[in-house]
Amino acid sequence: GRGRTVLDVARASKAPDTTRWIEKLQARNLIARVVQRRYQQIIAKQRLKRMANAQVSIASIYRGYSTRRLYRGALLSRMEDSQRYAITWGKLILSNLTSFTCWSDLREKVNGLNNAQLLDDSFFVKTDKQLSKAAEGALLISDNELAVGNYRDDAVSVDLEEEYDGVFEQQSWASFRMTSHVVKWLKQGDKKYKTFFVRRMQQLANGERSRILRKRLKGSATTIFETYLEQKSGFRILYTEEGDTKVIWFVSPHDKVSRLMKLIDEAKTRTARQQ
Repeated sequence: GRGRTVLDVARASKAPDTTRWIEKLQARNLIARVVQRRYQQIIAKQRLKRMANAQVSIASIYRGYSTRRLYRGALLSRMEDSQRYAITWGKLILSNLTSFTCWSDLREKVNGLNNAQLLDDSFFVKTDKQLSKAAEGALLISDNELAVGNYRDDAVSVDLEEEYDGVFEQQSWASFRMTSHVVKWLKQGDKKYKTFFVRRMQQLANGERSRILRKRLKGSATTIFETYLEQKSGFRILYTEEGDTKVIWFVSPHDKVSRLMKLIDEAKTRTARQQ
């Protein structure tokens, strides 16, 4: 009759083999249609993804072309500068620079090579003894004698200007204040170490910054910095900053730095109570 399918007719005719065959055929056709529809969806998604990636690539290429065209002159100039830089510094870059952490260290190394006598360990045998003796004498004081107001900048300026005329300008010393202990050390210390001291002061006055020039010390209430007097000598310059003025407190062996930090803290505390 009308509206009946082949499967309905087979079931009405009570033909089990024919009914099973028709059911399997319809099931295979249904599965094939579902798989084909899913496959078409996957193909469509991949096509959309490729189109989106193509649009991104085209936009990226266009932006790169526009940027290179806009900055072509500057890029060519930088490339020429790079080639000239490589000619001048190429050998130095390829050499071993692992021991240097900044340009100041490199400059210190070059200055040391220009003064080879300062790199000879035997050079420090006599001067280390003299410097240690001077430092020990300067440190033989009671805590009550240490005061923030005990600065002696005039005596230091005159003494050093007489020995190092033209090395450090008069206005450069105006940014420093020194305790009597530093003055005593300068009067008794070795001339070579005085040279190191003047060089460090000149570097600080010029605003140079590096770990060997301005190392912030930990463990003190006051902000205290240390400067290496000379890397091989083991002596440190301890100073604080008060505005634009640097207060030079001590020139000391590195093993006495902790004790001197406490003295500086106590001196600053006493001064704060008196004001």
